[in-house]
Amino acid sequence: MWPFRLLTRRIFLKRAEIKTVVAAFAICLFLLFLFVKTNKKVNNNLAQNGVAKEAHLKIREKFVKHKNKAVTNRPEKICKIASPTVEFPKLESAVDNHGFGVCGNQPKEWLFIDDNKILQLTGYAKGILNLKRTNCTAKSITFKTNHSIHWGRNQRVVFGNTSVSNYDFFLVNCKGPAKLTRQILYWRHIFLSMTMKPGINHIKQRKNADQLSVYWFSFNSMSQSAFQRLFPNTMSFLERQEFVVLNGYTVADDTDSQLLASLTGSTAAELKQQYGNAIEKYPFIWKHFKEAGYITQFGENAARNAELADFNTQPTDYYPRAFFLPGEEFYDSIDCIGTRMLFQVWTKYGANFFNLHPQTAPKFSVLRYSHSKALTWESIETMDSTMSEHLQQLYGNGHFDNTVVVISADQNRKDDYVVRMPFMSVYLPSHFRKSTSGKQAYANLAANANAYTTPFDIYATLLDVLQVETTYAKQDPYARAMSLFRPIPAKRVCDYDKFAFSFETNFITNCAEPWGIPGLALADAFEYLPSKNIMTKLILIFACLKVVASIPIIEYNCNFINLDTCVRVDITTLMTYDDMKKECEKYDLQLLSEFKADLGNLRKILFFRYPSVKQAFMNRRVNSAADRAQIEKDSGLTFGTSDKTTGSVVYSYEDNRLYNVDWKEKLPLVCWSKFKPRLHCPPDFKLYHDRLSCFYFDSTKGTNEGCKLRCRAKKSNLGSFHSYAEKQFFIKNFGGDRIWLGTRFPANINLNKAANPPAAAKKAYNMDGSKWEVFDGAFVSTEPNGAGEENCVEIRIGWDDNTLNDVTCTEVNQQCFCETAPDQTNVQY
Repeated sequence: MWPFRLLTRRIFLKRAEIKTVVAAFAICLFLLFLFVKTNKKVNNNLAQNGVAKEAHLKIREKFVKHKNKAVTNRPEKICKIASPTVEFPKLESAVDNHGFGVCGNQPKEWLFIDDNKILQLTGYAKGILNLKRTNCTAKSITFKTNHSIHWGRNQRVVFGNTSVSNYDFFLVNCKGPAKLTRQILYWRHIFLSMTMKPGINHIKQRKNADQLSVYWFSFNSMSQSAFQRLFPNTMSFLERQEFVVLNGYTVADDTDSQLLASLTGSTAAELKQQYGNAIEKYPFIWKHFKEAGYITQFGENAARNAELADFNTQPTDYYPRAFFLPGEEFYDSIDCIGTRMLFQVWTKYGANFFNLHPQTAPKFSVLRYSHSKALTWESIETMDSTMSEHLQQLYGNGHFDNTVVVISADQNRKDDYVVRMPFMSVYLPSHFRKSTSGKQAYANLAANANAYTTPFDIYATLLDVLQVETTYAKQDPYARAMSLFRPIPAKRVCDYDKFAFSFETNFITNCAEPWGIPGLALADAFEYLPSKNIMTKLILIFACLKVVASIPIIEYNCNFINLDTCVRVDITTLMTYDDMKKECEKYDLQLLSEFKADLGNLRKILFFRYPSVKQAFMNRRVNSAADRAQIEKDSGLTFGTSDKTTGSVVYSYEDNRLYNVDWKEKLPLVCWSKFKPRLHCPPDFKLYHDRLSCFYFDSTKGTNEGCKLRCRAKKSNLGSFHSYAEKQFFIKNFGGDRIWLGTRFPANINLNKAANPPAAAKKAYNMDGSKWEVFDGAFVSTEPNGAGEENCVEIRIGWDDNTLNDVTCTEVNQQCFCETAPDQTNVQY
């Protein structure tokens, strides 16, 4: 809740919102006071009668009765699995005759990998190419970080002789003349294969017949109804092998939440709170399997749209992200890898994992598949036949003899509840079902087919797979995670202290009363609260807090020891340079600093606390080569190679360089400021944070002395610049033409300035007593050069990069730059 964030974060509000917050919060406190006062006597009476402790249990009992009554008394069709025909409009919406087909229009392959991991020419290549003059090269691709890969050296391919037994992923480039036309032809292809990892030293042999492997293959964005109707061959295989379909299985609306629940047993919020953005530290289930000697595999057939993609170290023994990072850029549609559908390549990748290693080695594999484009009937038919053949081959090769197999599909959020329910099916090996423990586990699994289950239960089940029990005890009806191998109570209760609410909503929609489980609990509560007037006050209090919480509060993290820095980072909000700059300045903040000292602190914060932020806009634009040189000097960084040399500037963490990008480029929101007191400037003055000073521009022209008097009338002095950034800040915010500064030269150096301008520049001083130092971009190399009475200094906007110039103090064509200190009596941010 946001009031608690006041204790740990700095909260920024626009002035117009502060009164609303104060007023609403005061009303909330007043209502809370009335509630406590009214209930004090009631609570004392409850305690005296000995029922206070039992009230919650009675509500629970009543709540459970209502829930089960609601489920069983509803019309049977509501809680049964929907069974629309294939022509049902909701299902037809997932099929698009303009989507991708079966990839037959893609360039045909020149090479293939044989069973001995040797690159061989295809029959097509032999038929069209002059092989004597055709040459190919191959180079490996390996995982480096979440968003980067390592390319190996180019290796010349000798047809029928070049082995790729050390490569999982590699790129092949070929060119050669056609036999008939002699036209030079080109072919490029990225191969997805699998090789035995020599570095895997944790693999152990299976301890006994009851030690089971795991293979979980899931489809994204496909409901139970869609899967059952569109994959008839696959469903037929599942039915023949007695897969148990979980009819009461429900998931969250967002895929990453259900993935984290099933693979860690925790919610995204819990993981974020405990581990921050360090996803490598999450307690993924595969870590337990790896420690037990299993070979592990996790893969998603995407890079940009992967649900779990922030691993900067390889999470499992086999992890195919290094294939998809270049693959999504290489192929026009990643749904096709050459003339083969990605789905066909993906299922073969899953089969290779089991075929490559002996059956005596325990294995754990989770593969997810999502199509990037709409499916056609042709592509669906191919996927169905591919999936059924894939499962049949694994079964026929004996891999299912000791493997728990899970085939699942996410819900389709576009559809109503009738066709949005997810698909989840589980297979236990036949020999395991005949064992003492396996017989009991399978009986419980079958009995749980119509129970309410969630992804948390998948996690608990995988733990039971890892440690097979001789007997499976009953489970607490209030537990969040329940193993499918154990009896799930008929009166299972969704305790909001233990359950993630998002996992309950689909079940409520499908099987509970129209007002849902929260409504049942609320109705029960009325029976046990002494006064409905009290409930009215409670509702008012919650409504009041809701109003306060809905006020747009901008939250910054300032808890960085010794860094004196506040940052606002929102990775979900993408903005252009101009829009982001306005959003930051709305709260007196700015984009990423271009100065080395500040950038060092920001780099420590952004790219270690927020690893998903790989690039951020700098607080400066580049319009010329001189601008690029200046920002390189200020930041201590260099520009990387790109096709743009002007425009917005971004800092890239991955290679520690600067880049120019198009003005339309969008990046995650990043604002910052130094942690300092809230400073108030006089009216019409503007705060310059970096030096804690207030600037003012007077457009009235006159002498230097007249300007000084006008500044004093505003309780300020003639201003002076101490850095290039300060000068640019003034120009951007005030403009002007020729402007008097509070910098002067002693009269006794007039005759020597032209002889050595750089040395003369160092002898200037500031009238307000601040230290003068020649900063970059102060004077051009030939200035100051005046003689006689040129003791005063002006800045000429638009002249030689807005540099300073020495002039006589009696000139009357200059405007005024005034400066004063801000009021620092207010509280800190």
